[in-house]
Amino acid sequence: MKRWLEKIRSFEWKDPMVIILVCLLVFLVTGTSIKGCLQMTAERKTVCIDGAFGGSFKGYEGIVNEAEVTGKLVDELAALLEKDRDFIVIRTDRSKTVSERVEMIRNTDASLVLSIHADGSLDPSASGMRNSVMKTGDVHRDDSIRFAQCIADAFSGSLDVHNGTMLYKPLEGGVVSRKDTDLTDTTVYTYDTWSIMDCEKVTVVSDLCYVTCQKDVDTWCHEEGYRKAAGLYYRAIRNYYGLQ
Repeated sequence: MKRWLEKIRSFEWKDPMVIILVCLLVFLVTGTSIKGCLQMTAERKTVCIDGAFGGSFKGYEGIVNEAEVTGKLVDELAALLEKDRDFIVIRTDRSKTVSERVEMIRNTDASLVLSIHADGSLDPSASGMRNSVMKTGDVHRDDSIRFAQCIADAFSGSLDVHNGTMLYKPLEGGVVSRKDTDLTDTTVYTYDTWSIMDCEKVTVVSDLCYVTCQKDVDTWCHEEGYRKAAGLYYRAIRNYYGLQ
C-alpha cells in the first residue's frame, strides 16, 4: 500500500496531457451518470390515484361506508406504487370537490388515472366489481377500455367483474336518468358520464365492491382485503404499461 501511495505522489499531475485525460475521464463518467438519471426519469410513468369521497362526505353507506373503503385502499395502492421505481405517484386531495380534483389532474403529467369507488344497492345480494370507461367519442376511450380489461384480468377469479360505460342524462328537478352500456355499444350518446372523466387523461372509475353486501365486505373491507385489492390494482397498472 505504501509503495502505491509513493507512486501516486511521484506521478506528474501537472503534465498538461495528464490533466486533459483526467478531465475527459471525469466528463465521461459524469455525463454517463446524468444521462442514466435522465433516462430513468423519462421512462417513469406518472399515475394518478383518486379516492372517492372524504372528509364529511361518506358516499354510499352500508355495512361500511364508501369513503372508508376508498381511503384505506388508496393508501395501500399508493404505497406499492411509491416503492416501484417505474412510477411517479400523484394522489388527489379527497377533501376537494370533483371539479377541483379534475382541474388538478389536468395540470399534471399523469398518463393514467384510477378513480377508486365502492358501490351500494337496496338489494343486499348485489355484489361484484364494476369498471366504468370513458364514453364513445372520447379520444382516450380505447386506452380506457384496455386499462379496464387489465383490471378485470387481475381480479378474475376473485370476484365477478363488469366493464362498461355509465352514462347520465339530467332530468327536471335535479333527477338524472342512468344508462349503463356494454363496451360493444359504440353509439355516441348525448348523456354525461363520471365527472372525473373530464380530466383529459386515460381514466377508469373502478367500484371495487358493494358496501351493502355482506359477502363483499367480508372479502375486501378489512386490512388484509385492502392489501390484496391494492396488489391486484398494482398488477393491472403494471400490465397496462407492459411491465412484467
